[in-house]
Amino acid sequence: MLTFKLITYENEFRFGVTIRVIEAEIEREYEQDEAKALIIKFHDMIFGSTESMVNDERAIYPNDIAAIFERLKISIKFIDVNGKELAISTGSSGVLWHCN
Repeated sequence: MLTFKLITYENEFRFGVTIRVIEAEIEREYEQDEAKALIIKFHDMIFGSTESMVNDERAIYPNDIAAIFERLKISIKFIDVNGKELAISTGSSGVLWHCN
C-alpha cells in the first residue's frame, strides 16, 4: 500500500501531495522496472488534474490522486502531519475525515 502524507497549506483548507513525493513512494514500494512503468501511467493520467504549487513543486489534490490510483487498482492511504490516517473518497473530495 502506498502512503502519502498530505501537505497542509497556510490557510489549512487545501491539501496536496507533490509529484516528487508520489514518485518516491512508488519507487520505494515497487521494483525499478515496475515503478518506472507505473510512474509513466500516473503521469499520463494526471493530465487535467487539479494542481497547485508548493515551494516551486507541482502538487496534486488528494481527490485526483485517489481517483487515479483507484483506476490503477492500487491501494493507497493518506496521513496527516501527525501520521493519523485520513479517510478518502475516489468519487468526491479526497479527504473526508480522520479514521478512528
